[in-house]
Amino acid sequence: MQGLSSQAPAADSQGRYIFWSGFLFVLCLMLTAYVGMARAARKPSPREPVRIQSDRMETIDKKGNVVFKGHVRASRGDLVIHSDVLKVYYRQVPGREGKRLIDRLVAEGNVKITKDERMATGKKAVYNKPEEKIILTGNAQVWDGRNRIRGDKIVFFVNEDRSIVESSGSHKVEAVVYPED
Repeated sequence: MQGLSSQAPAADSQGRYIFWSGFLFVLCLMLTAYVGMARAARKPSPREPVRIQSDRMETIDKKGNVVFKGHVRASRGDLVIHSDVLKVYYRQVPGREGKRLIDRLVAEGNVKITKDERMATGKKAVYNKPEEKIILTGNAQVWDGRNRIRGDKIVFFVNEDRSIVESSGSHKVEAVVYPED
């Protein structure tokens, strides 16, 4: 038979290796997403409070925005944010004089976020409460078990159990995915 041999050319072998590596990577990501959807069953209730603990708290303006400093821990359900400093910004509830709700939390310094079995770290995190979205920047990394993803910016959609990882022009998104045992 013409064109068939017992040894494939090196380029063809390399191409197959890249194809199967890519295929296995995508398969792992799909399985991770499926497991993530199963874990998403426990979503915090919209009425569940945000609890914040720290060494110090100070009110910074007439709107009542607050800064927490030192060993900060903010939690809502199974979502926990640790940082050196946490700024809490409020918004007025339309039509309800004096009623305020948390609009966003800005965590800075040694940021660590945990949810279920996942952990994320970075220099800064902004939690937009109405959208249930967290934006992590500054050497942003996420671990799910031993698997790790790193980028310049990671956006978490809390109630959807999904995320987007972005890179800058000089750095690439990096994913390290281990095969299941």
